[in-house]
This record gives sequence, structure tokens and C-alpha cells, in this order.
Amino acid sequence: MGLMDKVTKPLENYISFEDFICQLSQVNNEPMYSVVSYLIHYNINSVGSYYIFADYRITPENTSARIDSYLEDIQKILFMHNEDWIYEGSKSFQWLCDDAGSRLLAHIRSHSYYFFKKSELLLFPPLMEEELIHFKSIDIPNTPLNDMLTTNYLQQEKPDKELITELKQLSTADAALADEPADDLKAVPHQAYRTVDRVMYAMAKLSNLDNTEPYSQNNPSLNASITTILQNDGLTLEYQAVGKWLSRINDIKPPK
Repeated sequence: MGLMDKVTKPLENYISFEDFICQLSQVNNEPMYSVVSYLIHYNINSVGSYYIFADYRITPENTSARIDSYLEDIQKILFMHNEDWIYEGSKSFQWLCDDAGSRLLAHIRSHSYYFFKKSELLLFPPLMEEELIHFKSIDIPNTPLNDMLTTNYLQQEKPDKELITELKQLSTADAALADEPADDLKAVPHQAYRTVDRVMYAMAKLSNLDNTEPYSQNNPSLNASITTILQNDGLTLEYQAVGKWLSRINDIKPPK
């Protein structure tokens, strides 16, 4: 892998504002006005956005105002005379009435450095439930559990309802746990346990670390390694909380 390949590979998990909006319209055969109105209604601004510099550095945006203004300006350009317009490639801008085509193209291109993260879009219920997004590929190394589930989601030609449900449940569990003590498993929907357990089981096998005693803080135990990594990254979690999850995966018995 060349130097630039290493620099640009993380970008595979991002999609520009322009590509995201145009794809939603084209793939789903929906007017762009309807697409942006739908996104505004369901508060797409709750999904994080990112600025990617010319040198490929990725920086999270600290405000949702940019997403709001971006979509609202598209609404204004298409309002009245172009509400039925569906994006069908770059040439379709010519089909817009008056000067809307040049205005719309200039507007969306002016935000070419702003991106969404694909894995975060896939966990946004209004998009996921209606199966509105269809990313062809995604590579998300070293990511949280819900991003790993997202990878499985994308490997299917047509996402199945069971996995969509599991993604929703895990997303809900993450939100619930944010307001609960770190060692409390009660907030996690029981339907999500199966998914989390299996993903953690696979991750434990990949790590080749000892999980014989899930609560052990002696290196090279899996618990000690996890808590050390989290502490170093400013994501402190008590070893008892980690142990509760690790003790669950010891109960998994793969079929012979």
C-alpha cells in the first residue's frame, strides 16, 4: 500500500453532502425537494458532519447550522417551479426552470469539502427504516461495535429486516447507556445482546488475549488491555463494567 493509499483509505467511510443528496434523489427516484424536506423534518442535523481538507485531514464540525442552511437553501432554489425535479446525473441540472440549475449546482458545489460519515447515516432511523441509502462498499477499520454491524449491513445486496432491527436496537442502547452508569446493563434492549455478544466474541478471538478471568486486571488479560486503551484515549470505563460484558462472551458456544 502506497503512502497516499494510507492517507485516502479512511475517506471511503465518508460521503460528500453533494453525493449524498443526489444519490438519495436518483437511487430512490424521489424529487430532490422532497428529499431535503424529509431530511429537515426528521432533523438530519443530529447526524455529525465533517470537513475534509485538501490534505485529507478530517475534522468534525462543531455546529449543525451548516446542514440546516445547506438543505434550506436547496429548498428555496427548487420551491414552486422545480419541486418535482429528480436528479438523474449532471446533465439533469439543465432541465430546471429559469436559472435554478446553475444556482443549485453552484450551491451544492460550494460545500464540496463537507461530508457525512456513512456508518452514522446508516444508524439514522428515518433513512434506515425506509431503506433509502445504498452504499456499494465501505471499509471501517478499528471502529466501535455499531460500525462493525454497519459493515455487515452493507455486505448484503438488499439489507434484511432483522439486521436493520439489530442496528436500531444497538443505536438505541448506545443512547440509553449515555445517561446510565457505565456498569448498568439494564438499559440495553435484550434483543441487542445477541448481536453485541457475537461481535465481542469475534473481537476477543482476533485479539488473541486471555479472557479466562473476565474481571482480571493483570496483563495480558483482555480486560486489562481494553481498560488501558480506553483510559489512554480519554474514554475511561471501570474494569467491572468491562468484565460484565466479557463474562457474557465466555458463555458463547459455537456449533461444532
